Amino acid sequence: MEQSQRLRERFIDAVQDASEFESVAGLYNHIVRQGHRAFTPCPCHTDTTPSLSIDQDAQIGRCWLCLAQGDVFWLVMTHEDLCYRDAVHFLADRAGIKEPAGVTWTANQLRRPRATTEPDSRRLVLSLRSFQSPRRLRI
Repeated sequence: MEQSQRLRERFIDAVQDASEFESVAGLYNHIVRQGHRAFTPCPCHTDTTPSLSIDQDAQIGRCWLCLAQGDVFWLVMTHEDLCYRDAVHFLADRAGIKEPAGVTWTANQLRRPRATTEPDSRRLVLSLRSFQSPRRLRI
């Protein structure tokens, strides 16, 4: 099990090193440069203003409107509606990297991402319940 985990981590690191955040973000939306920073629309909401700030050194993006942030795998998972493993394979195919034999994936890496802002999300429904008007007391 340990060797499979190390193989998986090396594979993921190789894919992440080969996939630059800005080039992957450019597949989905336009990139706007403001000085030394780059911005693109955030995949978490429908607003088309470039609010996702791209950090070239850390290879992450952060939205200043909804505060969502993540790496290149998060970006692909959000845009393509893929699980983590499928996002890694999507970027590996794009970079021409093959998965080594013997790599296994854990169950939590096979789940689809579910944001709390989606209309069908249970967490959103539960959070909206807390804003219901208080009951009137009869005296």
